[in-house]
Amino acid sequence: MGTDGSDNRLREVQRNLPSALSHLTVMSSLGIQPPGGCHYPAQGYAEMARLIAPLIDRDLHGLDPKKSITAPHLLRAAYGDSTHSELVLEFDQPVRWDPALVTEFRLDGDKGLVASGKTDGPRLILTLHQPSQAKTLTYLDSASWNPERVLRGLNGIAALTFCEVPLEPTPAPPSKDTPR
Repeated sequence: MGTDGSDNRLREVQRNLPSALSHLTVMSSLGIQPPGGCHYPAQGYAEMARLIAPLIDRDLHGLDPKKSITAPHLLRAAYGDSTHSELVLEFDQPVRWDPALVTEFRLDGDKGLVASGKTDGPRLILTLHQPSQAKTLTYLDSASWNPERVLRGLNGIAALTFCEVPLEPTPAPPSKDTPR
């Protein structure tokens, strides 16, 4: 772990497990306060339990949550226009943008290419410093991240990270089936 991005790729595999196992939900442990990385202080484990409890209530006790109880999950990433000067990231729920996050996105492994971002429901629109021909997008490289600087859903839960996600040529237009 931690060698040449192997942990980033492992989190990508974990992020995609629910597509193979329909009764599985992945919960983000990034951004847990107080932080711990691999091992947490007691308060960090208590926070994990607080995040997992609503999933247990839903899955084992049949309770219907009134708000989102899962970590935001990237559904697709695409260029936003023909100039390739912006990216549109579509999530399964609305996310909250923080300008400090521009440093957390990498195109084909290169950092510093995102100038700004904004949200539109479940879509995160990233404006690039200049047009790009990058083929992949990564969010959060374990070699240089800060637990204070993570993308979160409106529910406060940290988004699942993603690694080397292929960029589609153009985004699909919003539809009535797009989660909001």
